[in-house]
This record gives sequence, structure tokens and C-alpha cells, in this order.
Amino acid sequence: MVHCKSCGKEVPESARFCSHCGAERTITEEHGTQQSEQQVITDTPRNDYPSSKEKAVTIFKKVPWYGWIAAILLIGFLVNSMMVNSPKDVVEAFFDAMEDKDMEEAGKYVHPSIPWDENNDAEDIPDNAEIDILAIEEEIDGNRAEVNVKLEMTPKPIYGSGRDETTIELKKVDGDWLIVDMD
Repeated sequence: MVHCKSCGKEVPESARFCSHCGAERTITEEHGTQQSEQQVITDTPRNDYPSSKEKAVTIFKKVPWYGWIAAILLIGFLVNSMMVNSPKDVVEAFFDAMEDKDMEEAGKYVHPSIPWDENNDAEDIPDNAEIDILAIEEEIDGNRAEVNVKLEMTPKPIYGSGRDETTIELKKVDGDWLIVDMD
């Protein structure tokens, strides 16, 4: 056994690489006048491993252009699927926009068949209005869904207790859920 000159650990004399640090041991032969052969072993660290940047470039070169297009489309699909994509998400986003008095944003979640005035409806919502969703349940049947919502509104509306249960019907149009009716 000999000692590795890079890490100092013992390695077998016949080993070409240190099993501990990976340093390459180069063997050169020298002939002496009265000795048959003598082996001189020197340890050098391995520098022939590719860097992570070189690995990335190699991978980029090996994947054809259509593979990159497919990967980009897949990433776009995954990002889109994380957006507002369920009836429950649509209802929550709708009430968040209403609370913020953003009628234009709220209108994005309403089916075009429902009259929606983006300008006048905000006047009916007090500046300090809060809409808290206490409970929400959804039932999906194909391209239609029903979402039951328990809300608490502050300040209390004139017409009731401020606690409201409502059923919202949604329809899937071109992959997006839109509100079509509200009880």
C-alpha cells in the first residue's frame, strides 16, 4: 500500500485512481543500471471531469430542436393548469375581485350572457368592505358545476345578517369556468 499525495489515504500500489479522492496516479517506468525496473508513482488530481456548465451545454446539444419546443409547451401547459382552473378557484377569485372593487377583474369570471356593468356596480360596495368565504363546496358534472358558498360580509348589508349562503352555477367554456347563475 502507498499513500495518495492528494488526500494522504492508503491506496493499493496497483490502483490507477485514489478510491477516496479520485486523484489519478500516473505510473512511469525508469530503468536503473543495476536494478531491473523501478516504478515511480505520482499523484495528480483529475481535471478531466466536465464542469456543470459543460454538462448543460452537452445536454443542450444532444436534444433536438423539436424536443425543446415540446418541453416549452409542456411547461406552459403546467403553468396554465396552476392558474385559476377549478370552479372553486373561479368563485374565490370572483369574490376577491369584488372585495377589491375591481369590477373589470370580477367580470372576467362571469359568462358573457350575464349582463355585467364594470363601472356602476363598484359604487354599491363600501370602501371598507370585506367578504370572507367561510365554507365552499363544489360539485362538477361534465362541463357544468355548482359551488355552494357560505360568506360573511362586513360591514353588514342592509338587506340581511351579513352571513349569506349562496349557490353559484358555472359552465366550462373553451376550457375556462365561468359563472352563469347566482342564487
